[in-house]
Formats: sequence, C-alpha cells, structure tokens
Amino acid sequence: MQAFFDGSYTFKGLNGDRFKGGAKYVSWGLVFTEGEDYFEVSGFRKVSQDFGAGYHELVACVEASLWLHSHGYSPSNVSFVTYDELTVY
Repeated sequence: MQAFFDGSYTFKGLNGDRFKGGAKYVSWGLVFTEGEDYFEVSGFRKVSQDFGAGYHELVACVEASLWLHSHGYSPSNVSFVTYDELTVY
C-alpha cells in the first residue's frame, strides 16, 4: 500500500476575501493505492489559530494514518509519500 498525502491551510475563499469572523481551515487530500485498488479521501477542519509551515502537511499525514488504521492496514505495510521536505525530514 502506498499513501500519498497533501495538506492545505487557508483563511481566504475562492474570490480572495477573508472568511467571515476570521475563520481558518486546514484541509487534506489523500490517495491510497494497492495493486489495482485506488482510493481518494479528502476533508477539512475549521481551526482557531494560525499555524506555521508544515503543520497542514502533518495533519494530512495523521489523517492518512487514521484512515489506514480504520481500514485494517498496519503502518509497517504502508509507504507514505509526500513532496513536503519538512514532513519527510
């Protein structure tokens, strides 16, 4: 099993305006592949503070781990893949 993950953090909508009340969101996209099987999962959470670089990538990694665990996969049988150098380090 390979788990590809990516995170995002935003406080602005598609038109570039800030969300009402200063709302902020952390979101993630996950892709899992195993042989011919392919799964995509995404989600988001409203957060109450600003976060530094890499935080959203760590949230995506945790969400990937939670999905894998809930579907019976052991971490020892999974390769995690991300482009984010800070998370890899």
